[in-house]
Order: sequence, then structure tokens, then C-alpha cells
Amino acid sequence: MGKLSFNKGAAAFFRVLTMDGIIDHVKRKRHYEKPCQKRRREAYEACRRIYNSEMGRKINFLMRKNRPDPWLGC
Repeated sequence: MGKLSFNKGAAAFFRVLTMDGIIDHVKRKRHYEKPCQKRRREAYEACRRIYNSEMGRKINFLMRKNRPDPWLGC
């Protein structure tokens, strides 16, 4: 019983660390990152954030339309 709760607790802990970005930060800091690579990575992450927010905005716009539900029988 204790091992199961430990596994659940560890999974929850690592999920929180991953969502906060701490795991990625630690992995990046293990080795030196050259300044040009850092700029390129940060630019890529900024573009990805913009793309994801715009895609979410478009999906929300499409979901607002008054359409019949295509999965009524499911």
C-alpha cells in the first residue's frame, strides 16, 4: 500500500515540476549553452508560444459557430 502511494506522490511531484518548467531548466543548465544557441532557442520558444496562442484563438473562434453537433449519436 505504501509503495503505491509513493509512486502516485512521485508522479504528482514530477508533474508539478514539469508544468513549472523546472525540469527543462535543470536539463538546460547541465551543460553550457552558447549565446547564439540560447538566442535561437529563445526565439524558437517565442514563435512556438505565438503559434500556439493563435491556433487556440482560431479553434475557439471555430467552436463558437452555431453548428449542429456532428457526434450526436456517440
